[in-house]
Amino acid sequence: METNYIAYEALAASREAADWAFWSMIGTWFSVSITGFALIFAWKALSTWRDQEKNRVKADFKKAILAIRNTLLFMPQKWDREQLALSINYERMNTDAAANLTGKIGINIIFLSQNYKNMIFSYNNANDAWVMCEHLFFGTIIEEKWQALMVSFNEYMQGGHPHSVLFEPLNDLFNQPFIFEGR
Repeated sequence: METNYIAYEALAASREAADWAFWSMIGTWFSVSITGFALIFAWKALSTWRDQEKNRVKADFKKAILAIRNTLLFMPQKWDREQLALSINYERMNTDAAANLTGKIGINIIFLSQNYKNMIFSYNNANDAWVMCEHLFFGTIIEEKWQALMVSFNEYMQGGHPHSVLFEPLNDLFNQPFIFEGR
């Protein structure tokens, strides 16, 4: 009887091992299902975050364009060569020489120099913002308008052109609805 009893116990142990294997399989499939759902939600969260980042860099670009436009309001209507040279070289002059020049040509060189710096700073910020989002606008009207704005900026800052040359492309680009638009 001992052999029959041993065979019976082996059969019972095998049956219990099969039950444990079955429930382990069910638990594993449950874990796989939960992991799959977590992966789907993580993918959606990542996609949402990516869209938010795209909108953030677009908004930064639009703010930078607005900063150029606001800075342009304090700039002279038209640069002449002397104003431009004085604005660029103001910090290299000593205070007495700058005061004499200010009285001579009748403009506030300090104010003009500071506005010149602000304009360059605003333009550099816009360029930085453009670098962050240019891939989002590749081949679109926004890219064309930005290129036109850069040409206009250079024309105005080199002197001889009125600031309306810059206002038109600035307003044209600023009025484009591109932050929450597709692409």
